[in-house]
Amino acid sequence: MFEGKYADYLQIDKDFVAVFNEEVDREYKDLWKTFIPHEKFEEVFEKVIKALERANKDDAKSIWIYGPYGTGKTHAIFVIKHLLEDDIGEVEDYTKRRNLSSNLVKKLQALREREKILVVFKSGSGYIRTPERLLLEIQETIYKYYKDYCNESGSYKPNKTEIELLRERIDDKVINWNMLIEKNRADLKEVSCVEEIKMKLNEEDIDLDFVERLLNVLEKEGITIFRFSIEKFKDWIRELSERSSIDKILFIWDEFSEFFKPGAPLDILQEVAHITQELPFYLLIVTHRHLEHWAKTLTEDVQKLKDRFHYIHYTMEPVTIYKLISNVFYPTEKK
Repeated sequence: MFEGKYADYLQIDKDFVAVFNEEVDREYKDLWKTFIPHEKFEEVFEKVIKALERANKDDAKSIWIYGPYGTGKTHAIFVIKHLLEDDIGEVEDYTKRRNLSSNLVKKLQALREREKILVVFKSGSGYIRTPERLLLEIQETIYKYYKDYCNESGSYKPNKTEIELLRERIDDKVINWNMLIEKNRADLKEVSCVEEIKMKLNEEDIDLDFVERLLNVLEKEGITIFRFSIEKFKDWIRELSERSSIDKILFIWDEFSEFFKPGAPLDILQEVAHITQELPFYLLIVTHRHLEHWAKTLTEDVQKLKDRFHYIHYTMEPVTIYKLISNVFYPTEKK
């Protein structure tokens, strides 16, 4: 008969973090290295490397990872992010200590020596209801990461986003902005004059909800010069890759499940994923459910969307769970 409490015999590592996310990764610089690579992780990482290598057309696809809560998907994608962009010494330290597949390590080393990959991370998508908002979110997030990279490397080359172009056109005298604001008071409730629009567009943390509504108002009024299309986005990606030292962009979008609601802009998501066939841009989305789960609530052809991705079911193997537990619990020292 067991007597006493488990706490009398076992302790939990005080530095243990139960949920890995962007904030944790930023605060604990080396915590990503506690990840134990397993067969499913290596399957995902191999797909990522093959996609980036672009050896053949079938490999050059975006990537979709799905799996239940608690399987370590977020931790896994941050490990991939670190492996693709951290100092090579840090990467080698991890791959040796964690005994990552030698074949994968060789491919990773060759890829890192050959190309500069900009890895972008975003989490959450429940607020995206229109094609314009989806494109704005992707472009603005890439731009933030791109500016940080350029500032660090000292090679910043402006590549104007739709919001920057909108800022420039705000002084266009052809448009009666004040009349536009008055006519669309319900949609532009935050502003009362053109100067306030300028202030909103110059905020450090851009309010994309406001920008989306402003673009929709302009479209409704027949001012189509501001329309943000997939073709404009592709031109922007193409210009960025041609004018900078960045060879490829991997856009990781975690917690993407909330995107799939009735009326979701699936067509534009499909087109964004398909960009990989033309340009070195890769979308990696992470959801908790498989696409078929939403098939009854979505009117579009979900199979066509699925075909744009390498589609991977992510699970955690039992042996990995035991290894994780062994890293967290340790015997209580007897006094």
